[in-house]
Amino acid sequence: MSDREARRVFVMERVVKGQLTVRQGARLLNLGERQVKRLNASIYGPARGPTWSGART
Repeated sequence: MSDREARRVFVMERVVKGQLTVRQGARLLNLGERQVKRLNASIYGPARGPTWSGART
């Protein structure tokens, strides 16, 4: 996992736990609020557990 991916996971975990708002997470990641919501759905999915997809090993 790259530093960028690790930072995204760290920030997204804080957003999911309620320690940060979506807006604050977006600002920390230099993304839009909508992108943070999409990133959250792609990482955590409906089960709320990490479900990385693709060829990441």
